[in-house]
Amino acid sequence: MPAWPVNDQQAALEILSARSSYARMLLDAIEGGQWQSDQVNAHILRRLQALNEISLQPQLERIWGTGSSMAPEKLEVIGSLEKRFAQAPLWAYDLEEGRKHFQLLCQSCHGLEDDNLALGPRLSGSGSLGVGYFLEAIMDPNAVVGRQYQMTQLVTQDGKHLTGLLKEKGETAWVLQTIEGMVKVPLDQILSQETSSQSLMPVGLLDGLDDREKIELLKFLVSL
Repeated sequence: MPAWPVNDQQAALEILSARSSYARMLLDAIEGGQWQSDQVNAHILRRLQALNEISLQPQLERIWGTGSSMAPEKLEVIGSLEKRFAQAPLWAYDLEEGRKHFQLLCQSCHGLEDDNLALGPRLSGSGSLGVGYFLEAIMDPNAVVGRQYQMTQLVTQDGKHLTGLLKEKGETAWVLQTIEGMVKVPLDQILSQETSSQSLMPVGLLDGLDDREKIELLKFLVSL
């Protein structure tokens, strides 16, 4: 990934997603390891899909799987929340309360620093992308799931179900990173395994928050 400020990265992504020839360069860079796929948010992915370039589809699916456009009702909710946030007197909303909501809902998967144990993308520096970036990710968490964040689901011989990031495939055991920590599972104990294209982040993450709490959480996120 280019060692640029987040704003510069986003500006570059806007340009690279504007034309098919540029988009091919971006996708080649992602597959070649020069750019991390988790830096491409739902907005940019939808721009890439909207190019309707058939020759790009194999790369899009290799990197993110089969994508789908966001339902109109979700776009409507995002627009409403963006407007509410823009009109809110943010000075009246407690940033520390927003941090508490983050710790409760998000911190188990998202590190604020470059945390190798995080199950989701690092969020530090993302605040400059704006409230829309976070709302799109929260409202449609399955729109952009980079291959490195796709969950592996294991069922063991004794009936245990484990879900996490597959960190190591050894000759005698697999190592799965779960919310609880690293789990080593002997191969002879694995009954079945499946890779999910679904995000670990649940749909409806904001449903348990009232209007004030939503603004507090969003205020904290855009402060990152």
